[in-house]
Amino acid sequence: METLALIEHFKARGKSDQEIYAILDDVKELEDFILEHRVKLESLDVPLLRTFIAKLIREERNTMARLVNLMRYFGATRQYDLYIYFTSLVNSTDVIDQITRRLDPKTKAKIDSVGMPPLGSDIGEMPDYTATFMDTLADTMDRPQLRKTLAGNNHEIPREAFSKEKEIFDKTDSLDEYLVGLNQRGIATLQKHAETGLIWFEQVITQEVVDYVKTNPEIMSATRVGNKLYTAKIPYDTVNFLRATDLDTKRFYACHCPFVRTSLLTQHPKVDKDWCYCSAGFGKFLYEVLFDEELDVEVLETPLSGSTLCRFAITIPQRIMALKTPKVNYENDRY
Repeated sequence: METLALIEHFKARGKSDQEIYAILDDVKELEDFILEHRVKLESLDVPLLRTFIAKLIREERNTMARLVNLMRYFGATRQYDLYIYFTSLVNSTDVIDQITRRLDPKTKAKIDSVGMPPLGSDIGEMPDYTATFMDTLADTMDRPQLRKTLAGNNHEIPREAFSKEKEIFDKTDSLDEYLVGLNQRGIATLQKHAETGLIWFEQVITQEVVDYVKTNPEIMSATRVGNKLYTAKIPYDTVNFLRATDLDTKRFYACHCPFVRTSLLTQHPKVDKDWCYCSAGFGKFLYEVLFDEELDVEVLETPLSGSTLCRFAITIPQRIMALKTPKVNYENDRY
């Protein structure tokens, strides 16, 4: 993409001149580096990109701003393999900080002493850290406390991100009716991305992906059985998930978490499966916004526990059951 086109692209997305020129400067540095290897930006692959990022780490110039600028560039040029790779490096950096804020000072000090890999490290370096992190937590608290500590809004998603869904929910008399609508809206969003070719969060959406998601309403919404909501995560890379022919590869493409993904292929190290309560915290947050209170959640299955699906059970508060569900026996009440 030409420089003027890039400037217009970022201006249309509300970036200031200062932000735009910072992006261009960081891209120019990358371009100069790869030209030494006789590679152009449009031909760049992940291995050479990793060489550049490793250089930034050695020089202690691996700032979040620089990595995000490069990520935005590859999003603008639709080099989605590189864009997605950057998301794996930057989207979870604050997760550990969020979790440790909920720890007592003594436990936090133990965690801090472990030493997290530097920003920009390849995800293959993360599972060893995660295994030690979980072992440290398990040594200092019981299971219920550990799970609750992990199951927070660790990505710091603002409640305002779900303000439209909150408005729809408040105007809907039936929780079951709301869940049907939520699924329909989610499918429509995926369909739009399949038709336009635009990336959706961290993955490319094809018609095959849309058709797969249509078979399971838990993915874009939830199903209700009594006072429980059952919800599942869309695979991290659904295109390759559907193409995978062996269990380990399918689990790898299902898993969103850069802290453990590569361990699903190597079977090493063994990370405590309760780590996935971090993902459960993400899965329940929409419903915490809708219901205006913190919710209990249970991890039912994840790739880390041997499944090809991340699936959770969320307890619906009695207040919501009374207001938004039919007055029948909870155990036999199924949407």
